Formats: sequence, structure tokens, C-alpha cells
Amino acid sequence: RNWPAWMDRVFVPKLIRALPAIIILAAVILIEAEPDLGTAAVIAATSFCLFIMGGVSPKSIAIIGLIGAIGVVALTVKEPYRIERIVSHWHRWEPNLVDDIGYQTTQSETAMASGGVVGVGIGSGRAKHMLPAATTDFVTATIGEEFGFAGSLLTLALVSGVTLRLAWLAKRASQPYAKLVLAGCACWIGIQCSVNIMMANGALPAIGIPLSFFSSGGSSLLALWLAIGICQSASKPVPKVTPTT
Repeated sequence: RNWPAWMDRVFVPKLIRALPAIIILAAVILIEAEPDLGTAAVIAATSFCLFIMGGVSPKSIAIIGLIGAIGVVALTVKEPYRIERIVSHWHRWEPNLVDDIGYQTTQSETAMASGGVVGVGIGSGRAKHMLPAATTDFVTATIGEEFGFAGSLLTLALVSGVTLRLAWLAKRASQPYAKLVLAGCACWIGIQCSVNIMMANGALPAIGIPLSFFSSGGSSLLALWLAIGICQSASKPVPKVTPTT
């Protein structure tokens, strides 16, 4: 085989096409090393959605999905506490776990259940005094407790409205790059919101993901508002350039 010619014709073009995936992989590895597996997982899931919408071939999608699945297992096994958290999550209400590793999730579930339909009232909730991340990762518990099921639905509707609006703008965008920017932000906000709510109501183990636009914290809000600003720019129609004579 003529290796130099093969490198020029096959390897280098494939490497160039795979460059976005390599950059994302490097970012995911660095963020996980902080350690922040939750944020790394959201970035990976959002990127996977963009690969699909960007026209990546089904074969490449399958390979990326397989690599991603192996990566999730490897990163979970890497830290013993992650395995313990996942395994114990399904038994979190047992007496020996409810005040230990299952404390955050059980307190969150209790708070959301005690809120009922309209909540216990603003400032009257107990979750914000019991949970260590009551204004960030578990802000959904406080919303559910103090504003009830109605408040939780309103919160979900507001975030869903932003997500669906971005998806609608992405569908109408005339430029491929603008379409991907808008769709990517929609996937990011939607995935992050879904994971946070599922974590707060016990459907997923606690993994430390903020609720978009509602959780306190400068870095999360700054990133979200920067993204919204970029989306506003991307949603504007490209002005037609009239050639001068």
C-alpha cells in the first residue's frame, strides 16, 4: 500500500471531518476531570443531537453512539462513589440510606410532594433549609414545595417555551450555521432542564445539573444569557447585498 497517498486521500480528510468530535471529546474529558460528570454529559448529549441534525452519516452516528456508551460506563466505573450513588439510588428510601447517600433526593421528593397543588406559600418551605444545594441543583424542590404542582408546571412551561421558540427559529433559519446554533441551544436548554427535573423528583440520581434560568449561580446564567444573545443574532435574516455598478 502507498501509505503517503493513503494518508492524503483517506486519513487526513477523515481526520478533518472528525475534528469537531475530537474537540468536543477533549472538552468533555476536561470538564469530567474537574470533576463534573453532569455538565460533561449534557455537553456530550447536546453535541450528539447536533451531529444528527448536521447530517452526519448513520454509520458515523452509530460509531459515535458506541464510543459514547463505552465512555459513560468507563467514567462511571472510574469513581467508586458514582457506582455507589447509582446502585443505592433505587434503594434510597431504606432506613440505612434515607439520611445518608439518599438524603438529597429523598428530601427533594418529600418537599415536592408536600407542596400539593398550590404549594405551602412563598418562604414557608423547609427544603431550602435542608438541602445543601437548594438554590442551584435542587431549586426545583423549593419551587414544587412553595408553589406546588401549578408552580412547577408554570416553570416547566416557561423553559419549554424558550426551547420550542429556539427550535421554531432553527426550522425557519435560512443559513445552515444559524440553524445549527439555534437547534444546539434548544437541545442544550431542553436536556439540562429535563435532567434537573428528573433528578429533583427522583427519576435520576443526583448529578448536579442546574435548572436553566432559575438556578442561582453566575457561570450558568452568564452562559445561558450569552447563548440567548447569540441566538438573537442568528435568528435575524441575512441582509441581501445589492451589487454596486
